[in-house]
Amino acid sequence: MAEESTFRLFVAVLTPDIVKAAIAAAQNELRASLPAHSVGWTRPEQFHLTLKFLGAVPATDADALAQALDAVSAGFGPLQFRAIGVGFFPSPTRPRVIWAGLKETTGQLQDLHDAIEKATQPFTQEQPENRFHAHVTIGRVKQAGRHEASLMADWAQRQSGKEYRDWKADSFALVESQLSSTGAIHIPIHNTPLSAPGKTGLPAS
Repeated sequence: MAEESTFRLFVAVLTPDIVKAAIAAAQNELRASLPAHSVGWTRPEQFHLTLKFLGAVPATDADALAQALDAVSAGFGPLQFRAIGVGFFPSPTRPRVIWAGLKETTGQLQDLHDAIEKATQPFTQEQPENRFHAHVTIGRVKQAGRHEASLMADWAQRQSGKEYRDWKADSFALVESQLSSTGAIHIPIHNTPLSAPGKTGLPAS
């Protein structure tokens, strides 16, 4: 029996080029202060907010998955984001992931995340997240001693509260992640608009 074809997929809000450039400037500042091989840096063209990582999804399920995501969007309008500050997972003293923080000001993001989590359960074996934290991953730490961790913590302190860019997201995307010898290649394969009537994408007064 032939092996079933699959796509490696995730659901994300994509960031516009002007936001990518602003975050990349901060990323480059940190990169310049660290040993060359201590961090695997995310390429700016791949900056995004992951709403749900799905992993391997059968190709035959792709259309049904897209329809499920479209159904979710019916209750949500555009999202208003601000990229602000930086941080580390799991902690500044044990950095493994370096991220830029995101603030969503319409109050819809958590509900949208939860709705996507529920709608995609039939299509994935990935477990639900215990806690959703809106962020853009800018690097993954490969090796870091106390000195490197201290440099990162000092840099994060200088970036604390710094606002990079605002933007409005009027859609989210189903994205295929193709693995290669030079890193993952991200290809949006379906776009879902956020245009529910009465949802303006502006903060509540």
